[in-house]
This record gives sequence, structure tokens and C-alpha cells, in this order.
Amino acid sequence: NFQVIVLQKKTATFTLRKISNGVGVERIFPYNSPFISDIEVLKKGKVRRARLFYLREAKGKAAKIKERIVVTA
Repeated sequence: NFQVIVLQKKTATFTLRKISNGVGVERIFPYNSPFISDIEVLKKGKVRRARLFYLREAKGKAAKIKERIVVTA
């Protein structure tokens, strides 16, 4: 039960990043991991890259991702 940013998705794994006590922590999980019970997407962001590794060095406002607004008709 923690909120993270997905840095990349591959065919079998995905990489997550979280700031914990001021230190960035990254974990790589396989999709079929027995440690993961469910995945819930809380927000979707607007980015222009497939892999968000530039967020590792970004600080402050530069580390924020604009939220994508979904319009349903």
C-alpha cells in the first residue's frame, strides 16, 4: 500500500520509483510476482517519453508530472 511512479514498463517487468525519507528508491518487479496482490492506477500523467529516467535527477517542480485529463463524452 504505497504510491509510486512507474519509470518503465517492459514485457515481463516494470520499474517503480518512490521517495522515502528524502532518498529515491527504485524497485523492479515482474508482472507475475507472488508478492503483488493487485495494482491500482490512481492518476495518469502526460509525458512525452516512454521511459522516465530523467526523473532521477529532477528536483522540485521539474520532478512533477502533469496530470492527463480524461474527457468522456
